[in-house]
Amino acid sequence: MTESVVAAPPVPPDSPPTARSDLPLGPARPPVRPRTERVLPLHRPWRWVATAAVLVLLAQAGHGLLTNPFYQWGRFAYWFTRPVFVDGLLITLQVAAYSTVLGFIGGIALALGRLSSNPVLRAASWVYIWLFRSVPLIVVLLFLYNFSALYPTLSVGVPFGPAFFTCDESRLAADIVVAVVGLTLCEAAYAAEVVRSGLLSVDWTEISAVCTHPEHRGGGLATRLVRAVAAGIRDRGDVPFLHTTESNTSAIRLYESLGFTLRRRTSFLSVRVPG
Repeated sequence: MTESVVAAPPVPPDSPPTARSDLPLGPARPPVRPRTERVLPLHRPWRWVATAAVLVLLAQAGHGLLTNPFYQWGRFAYWFTRPVFVDGLLITLQVAAYSTVLGFIGGIALALGRLSSNPVLRAASWVYIWLFRSVPLIVVLLFLYNFSALYPTLSVGVPFGPAFFTCDESRLAADIVVAVVGLTLCEAAYAAEVVRSGLLSVDWTEISAVCTHPEHRGGGLATRLVRAVAAGIRDRGDVPFLHTTESNTSAIRLYESLGFTLRRRTSFLSVRVPG
């Protein structure tokens, strides 16, 4: 190990005595303390007025719900605890749970379709989301409930050819199935936009270039540099990416060995002005 020591330049012999560092410079001055100022918070009186108004309204609403005899809470508790209402509540919670899970899964697929570079998938996902966000839910449920009138049988087979499997649609379209399918179709359209906005909110940070001198290639310098830079980008919540030409196979092998995958191919047109 070699240790380097940096020394100050010597003082010239013809320098005045006041320039020499070994002479006393007078009594030491006390350190000057920086001036501190107290930062006062900004007064917002209207915020307190709005808070007080909201609390008063909430108190009045709660008092009215508890003391108004026309609500007849005793009769409400009697009917709400009847078995027919309890069974209906359980079915409602069951349908909501199924449609939420299935709708979120469908929303992920639709969001990926909206962000796809394939124009067919992108257009189909956009039409689906636009349609089921525009049509009211009650219309979707009524259409599915009467779906057997339009398609009495469902079959699986070769398009425009023979069918391998055929079943009666009325046997499959139970009431709970219709409700789950209808809610799932509409929920997937809304969940797709939520997932897509979340994916688009992730910032992408480009690693512009990684170059190694020809005399120092093969020592792993570029690998360590890219890995360190990518780790720093991920630590702040961004996604690292880079681009390279298709002919640069050595760089592509390096980036793939570090975990990078091909996301998109881009074509460039170079135009040169003669002269």
